[in-house]
Amino acid sequence: MSWVVSWWQGTHLALAMDATALGTRFVVLAVSVVYRGCAMPVAWVVLPADTKHAWRREWRRLLRRLRPAVPRHWTVRVLADRGLDVPWLFRRLTRLGWHPFLRINTGGTFRPAGTPCFRPLQSFVPRPETRWRG
Repeated sequence: MSWVVSWWQGTHLALAMDATALGTRFVVLAVSVVYRGCAMPVAWVVLPADTKHAWRREWRRLLRRLRPAVPRHWTVRVLADRGLDVPWLFRRLTRLGWHPFLRINTGGTFRPAGTPCFRPLQSFVPRPETRWRG
């Protein structure tokens, strides 16, 4: 990651987190730098696919190892697909000063700041081509 940052132009960076199963043998957890439509892996761990356990410890270790290479004043957006939309990951990324863009399920709920209860996500953006900002 330090090598990528040393050549990077600008102060905005996009990272992608992904978990990929390689058949029934391995699972690869990877963090990649996104550049011009490509993703270059900068940190990864390979785990056996036949052993069930939470990946929290591995993801946290990967992020902890990457953080020192990224200047604090940079804007870092972290993209992840469904399955990684867990509260602890959101908290970890925001604690690092990074901006999570985690794909979520349409059946999810959301509580705008200052409101007492959660509302369905679809009540904010009820159909395609509509927007909500808040």
